Amino acid sequence: MSELAASYLKSAKEGLVDQFYSPYQPVTGLSFAGRYLEYGLIKELSEEGLKLDQLLKISGVKAAGLSKEFLEKKSKR
Repeated sequence: MSELAASYLKSAKEGLVDQFYSPYQPVTGLSFAGRYLEYGLIKELSEEGLKLDQLLKISGVKAAGLSKEFLEKKSKR
């Protein structure tokens, strides 16, 4: 996952994340790679004690910050 997370961060800086949500443009061998990363983030937050109803109430700005932290952490592994 570290290579995928690093690739997403780099693409996000360039504004080119669409490929991560495409079934036709695999990233590091995965179609819908962005969904895979999202699942990892939600799983981690759930393991930290956040319930689904709490996750749904997170603002877009807060969600973006949590996503960035998650990707930075995963990219360093």
